[in-house]
Amino acid sequence: MSSAKQPRFSFRRGLALTALIFRESWRSLNRNHSLETAATLAYYGFFALIPLLLLLVFAASRFVVASNVALAAIESLGAQLFPEFGEILVRELRTLSQQRAWTAVSLLLLFWSLTPLAATVRAAFCRTFAPARPIPLWRAKLRDVGGALTLLGLFTLVIAGKIIYGAVAHRLPRGLPLAVELLHFGGSFALTTLGLALFFAVFVPVRLSWRELFGGAATAAVLLFALRPAFGAFLRFNPNYGYAFGSLKAVFLVCMWVYLFFAVLLLSAEIMANVRRRDTAFLRLFFEGLAPAGRGRARAALAHKFERVYESGERIFSEGEFGGVMYIVQAGRVRLIRGGRELHTIEAGGFFGEMSMLIETPRTADAVAAAPATRVLEISRENFETILQEYPRVAVTLLKELAARLKATDEKLVRPPTAALPPGPSAPT
Repeated sequence: MSSAKQPRFSFRRGLALTALIFRESWRSLNRNHSLETAATLAYYGFFALIPLLLLLVFAASRFVVASNVALAAIESLGAQLFPEFGEILVRELRTLSQQRAWTAVSLLLLFWSLTPLAATVRAAFCRTFAPARPIPLWRAKLRDVGGALTLLGLFTLVIAGKIIYGAVAHRLPRGLPLAVELLHFGGSFALTTLGLALFFAVFVPVRLSWRELFGGAATAAVLLFALRPAFGAFLRFNPNYGYAFGSLKAVFLVCMWVYLFFAVLLLSAEIMANVRRRDTAFLRLFFEGLAPAGRGRARAALAHKFERVYESGERIFSEGEFGGVMYIVQAGRVRLIRGGRELHTIEAGGFFGEMSMLIETPRTADAVAAAPATRVLEISRENFETILQEYPRVAVTLLKELAARLKATDEKLVRPPTAALPPGPSAPT
């Protein structure tokens, strides 16, 4: 009777899954040219964040009662977005918002300058998550406008959080610097995670579970919190970095920071996408011959969900049964038999049962284990379709195997049995 061997160490399985997800995330990051996309996003982001901050400064100056508090919060946000230069940037924007008579048309143009950034983010996430159906053009444009509104809302949310944090910290008893630091770090991390979760929820083209959403947002928040002091330390230890840009050094460093920011977001999106397709990422390795060999604990921990074990002579499926899954042989051998005649023997590394699964027809042969402790992996139709969608090279491997197997089967069915051939040296070979 078939069985699935459960791993003894769940911690080891977690480590193996984490290693697989990060490895596949890095592969897909390079495959999708995400670092080049981060450079494009940095270009659009640099020209979009300035109008966005200008809109916030304008709104805070004209419509917020406690405008000084709001402007101080915007300056703090600018310092976080652009280390070493944020406060100066916000002060310049504040002066600009007060010196010019802004009209509704100019404000609308400022808002519209955010849509190229939203469109580029949406396109990058579409490449990362590869939705099954393309988005119509009119809906894509509406999503771009919604994305621009989301960016504006996220920054407003962050500013409101900073104002609330300042009010709470002001009410704490003095002499508790540790409590203030913990409140600052915990509040900033929670607010950043919440904002990133909303960002991913709007821009990701597939529906995410709350675990995937907040897990990816928390991952991005951790990376950003680690990146900011590292970038600041780099500038302190390399004060002449960007010296060749002269007076434009500040602009160069801002672009560099925005590039790193978007690279972190794209990497976090790749991690979320690979968490969603972790099963297919693992199964794909077996089709491409890249799976861990042997009975190592890491391999067993990853394979236990799909693995079944059959003893010699045990039937895996019978002719005429409905075929909803296909199989990959991990160890041992499997014989395919029709009408008492062996059609093919599947060795370790081969697969079978794919035709009935793909065209949803009954099995055309019996599958019988031909060796003790024959191990096979069960792959559902859904997982297989996802593998083909995410890893097109698997289709080439499958077609080559099917062609070779069809040729061998035709030869067996067409060739007369050797016992019926006339004896003697003149018999064909």
